[in-house]
Amino acid sequence: MSLKEQLVAGQLAESETLERATAVLASLERQQLESAVALAEAAGLEDIPAEDDLPTVEERAAALRNLARTLLADGFEAWHAEYLGHEWDADPPADLVGVGADSDTWGQQIEDWAKGIRRQHPDIEATDRELASVATRNLYGADLEEVEQRLADVDRAEQVNHIITGNFATAKRLMDRATASLQEENEEETEA
Repeated sequence: MSLKEQLVAGQLAESETLERATAVLASLERQQLESAVALAEAAGLEDIPAEDDLPTVEERAAALRNLARTLLADGFEAWHAEYLGHEWDADPPADLVGVGADSDTWGQQIEDWAKGIRRQHPDIEATDRELASVATRNLYGADLEEVEQRLADVDRAEQVNHIITGNFATAKRLMDRATASLQEENEEETEA
């Protein structure tokens, strides 16, 4: 990123425009989630989120601003590793975010984990992947396949899209379930 682009990104990250945009988006999300939950309740659905479980407008706006600032600073990998660290036992290395499970970098990491276990237990007989899974369970509390899926194979664009549109997708799923339930109810009444 050029110096000019960095300056523009920095100005945008700290601008009132970003503040307003994230507040508007968070407010619309909250309204849609509340409407979807009310519809789901009216349709008699179970397993719907309680209103207290929905993110507040302020929390969501802050999260969106944090994501925008991270993306503008080109720090997605570090942000994602920190985000995972809240869910796992330890923060994963940012340089492994999105490297790809088939990459040489990831292959070397698996080999390094396996070597570390073999140094501690020279008589152990297991594949590199089996030993790496032991290492990831000890480090992160997750097996190798989960670490690959949520760390090495993460797709930046897909993750950003999920983070930004996740609440809208949740609201849509609730509305679709409620609609299906109400349609089924109407069909039963029509047949009776």
